[in-house]
Amino acid sequence: EYLALLKSRKNLFGRVEEAIKAIHSYEVPEILALEVVNGSKQYLNWLESCLWQ
Repeated sequence: EYLALLKSRKNLFGRVEEAIKAIHSYEVPEILALEVVNGSKQYLNWLESCLWQ
């Protein structure tokens, strides 16, 4: 087993979930969304600039 951490926008969760399900071997893979409640302002600005609009 491997842990994969993906960063995306909330509105893209469905697309990410479907992509994981399409390639995952488990019948019910563990797919979770974790909300960022705080972080380094510099990092969060960088992350925002990298994610799809």
